[in-house]
Amino acid sequence: METRTAPQWIRERKKSYARAWAEWGGCTLLWILGLAVWSVYMVIHATRGAPAYAVACFLWPATAIGMQALRPFKRAKRYENAARSMEDAIARYELSADRPESTLIDADRRAREMVRAERIRTAPQWIRDKRRRCWMGIVGWTSPVALTCLLQVAYDLSRWRWGWPWLAVAFPVAFALLLVIAMLKTGRPVTAERILSEAIERYEYESAATDGELMEADRRATDALAGR
Repeated sequence: METRTAPQWIRERKKSYARAWAEWGGCTLLWILGLAVWSVYMVIHATRGAPAYAVACFLWPATAIGMQALRPFKRAKRYENAARSMEDAIARYELSADRPESTLIDADRRAREMVRAERIRTAPQWIRDKRRRCWMGIVGWTSPVALTCLLQVAYDLSRWRWGWPWLAVAFPVAFALLLVIAMLKTGRPVTAERILSEAIERYEYESAATDGELMEADRRATDALAGR
């Protein structure tokens, strides 16, 4: 069987996807490890009022919000799929002597769509407004948790502790209570926002996506918000 070597540019592109896959995967592991360490520290030092505990109270939700915004686990999966797709395309090209180089160009285009490298078009305003309303609902329920964290930091770093020692226990209790409420109340908008975001990304970055997918995502998001 006649074989040949794939061009250098496609090999370099595959290596860049594989490298990005490793980087975002490592970032995901570090984030999860950081959340676990801060969670354990907060439980151990919940009533000691140490400044380090105050910093942990602030960093824990900040890290969680950062994971939700950047979604490193999702980005790692995208680059993994792109790297595997490029590897398969290169293998087919090298083992089949009659395959034109245009198949590699098509594979590169599909891989770029997988990693959302180039926007093809802009999603309609109506579906972006609906996603924005979901985000506003999430922010509205999580803002009291963030405010409690800031007050906890200010209290623990204060020299006189405001003359109210019972706040050392009140702040952790309020934080835990508000966190539970926020988790319960943001379940539906988080699900709806994820549905809308995935549909918008496919529409904007994948050439095969259609307006029908946006309408279907809108219906699913409405059902999620309604609890159906």
